[in-house]
Amino acid sequence: ASPNNPHFYNLLGQLWLKAKDLGQAESAFKKAIELDNSLLSAYLNLGQAYHQAGKTDQAAKEYETVLEKDPKQIQAHMMLGIIHESRKEHEKAQGHYEAILKVSPQFAPAANNLAWILVDHGGNIDVALAHAQMARERQPNDPNIADTLGWIYYKKNVTLLAVSLLKEAVDKLPNEPVVHYHYGMAQKKNGDAA
Repeated sequence: ASPNNPHFYNLLGQLWLKAKDLGQAESAFKKAIELDNSLLSAYLNLGQAYHQAGKTDQAAKEYETVLEKDPKQIQAHMMLGIIHESRKEHEKAQGHYEAILKVSPQFAPAANNLAWILVDHGGNIDVALAHAQMARERQPNDPNIADTLGWIYYKKNVTLLAVSLLKEAVDKLPNEPVVHYHYGMAQKKNGDAA
């Protein structure tokens, strides 16, 4: 009925993503972009399809295209930050998280990830603490944020707070070995070797 509507192809691609057919999703998103190369959501969705397929180079390219068209696009910065972190390119990831916080200073996922990079890769621990505390205020039930904040308190020798937050993280993420490691280290520092 409307074969040249890019929004319909974008929607079709989203449905294929939900159906876990990444090939069909990719085709639909590419058709949406072909029909309207200013439709940023199609680039974001295509990046997501590539990311889910493990094609991180292609995903990064789509997210970079979005940022060329709109440098303040939070989702593209977030995904590029995650991709760079997975590649151990911590400075690049940090740059994307900082760019998000300039646009949206209360965006908890970026604040948490930035805090993690700072505390684990030689950044300013007090700046990391401020980011993690803000993330915790915005999303008080997120176990990943509890883990980050607990680990920062561990590094700052605020052991009781560290143990409490890391216990919460372990309870909510029982299958995450790194969280158990953090909790164990905090327990040890608290004098509970057993």
